[in-house]
Amino acid sequence: MASRKTIAQGELVLVDCSGVYKRYHANMARTFAMGEPKKDVIEIARKSVRSV
Repeated sequence: MASRKTIAQGELVLVDCSGVYKRYHANMARTFAMGEPKKDVIEIARKSVRSV
């Protein structure tokens, strides 16, 4: 959820953008790491990629 919290080094931030054109909607969500993510986050991301 949106807040005024200061984002710390290593935290993940989810950016969710939507575009609309003539009532057609497209959603694009991306996760960004602020700096180097923690090792457990990297491992979970690798497992997620392999599962797809």
